Amino acid sequence: MTLAKVFKFTERVNLKFEGQAFNVFNRANFILATAGGGAHNKITDGKFGQAAGTLNARNLQLGLKLSF
Repeated sequence: MTLAKVFKFTERVNLKFEGQAFNVFNRANFILATAGGGAHNKITDGKFGQAAGTLNARNLQLGLKLSF
């Protein structure tokens, strides 16, 4: 999710403030069990259907961009 606001100082000079959020609702995003790039998608595999972990929690990023 990204929110941005542009401030115009003159006709040619702008300042853009931007805030980005990743995994905004901080929900678990599970990683599929893989080994060496191959997925465990055989029913006879002992790791079939198991999550190998989760992705990162909520992450926020702020930025400024001056254009002229």
